[in-house]
Amino acid sequence: MHKFTIAIDGPAAAGKTTNSKAIAERFGIQYIDTGAIYRTISLAAIRAGKILLPADQSEITQEWLDTLKIEIQNQDNEQRMILNEEDVSDFLRTERISMAASDCSALSIVRKHLLKIQRDLAESKSSIMEGRDIGTVVLPDATVKIFLTASPESRTIRRLLQLGLPHSEYHSMLSSINKRDKQDMNRKEAPLRKAKDAILIDSTDMTLQEVQDTIFSIVINKIGI
Repeated sequence: MHKFTIAIDGPAAAGKTTNSKAIAERFGIQYIDTGAIYRTISLAAIRAGKILLPADQSEITQEWLDTLKIEIQNQDNEQRMILNEEDVSDFLRTERISMAASDCSALSIVRKHLLKIQRDLAESKSSIMEGRDIGTVVLPDATVKIFLTASPESRTIRRLLQLGLPHSEYHSMLSSINKRDKQDMNRKEAPLRKAKDAILIDSTDMTLQEVQDTIFSIVINKIGI
C-alpha cells in the first residue's frame, strides 16, 4: 500500500481523537494528535507562569519555545507526550488546559514553531492527523480530508462522559465548549474551518461505529484499496 495521509478537523469534543485512533488501528498507520502538542506547550507555559493571551499580551517567545524539548511516543496506539523528559500526557485533558491550548494555538509564533514538526511527522509514514487546521494549513495536500462535527449539545454530553463529570455540570460545560468554538473559529491564525475539499461528517445522530465505518469507507474509496 502506498503512503497516504488522512486529515481530520473539527471542533472540541467532536470525537476526533477516538475516531482517529480507531481508524489508525484499522489501517495500521501512525496516529498524530496535534492538539496534544499545543496542550503540552500550554502546560509548560502555565507551569512557567507565562501569559498565554493572544496578540501583544503574550509572553511566549521563540527563545522560550526553543528551551522546550517535546517528544511524541506511541505506546499501544496511545500517543504519549514527553516534555523535557517527563511524560505529561495525564495532565493535558483538563478544561484549564483546553482553554489555554486555544489561546496558545492563536499565537503565530507557536503555530510556526510547530508546523514543521507536524509536517515531518506526517511525511515519515502513512498517518492520520487530527486537529483544527490540518486540512487547511498543516497538510493541504492530504490524501483524504474530513471535517468531523456534531451539535454543541451532543458534544457537551460526550465531554462530560469522557471526563466522568455529573450531568449537573452540563450548562457549565456547554458554555465552555461554545466559548472554545468561538475562539477557534475567530482566531486570526489558521481559524477552524472546513477545507473546501473536505468531506463533512455530522455525528450528532450517529453511533461511534457508524462514524468509524463512514470514515473507513471514505478512505478506502479514495486510496483505491
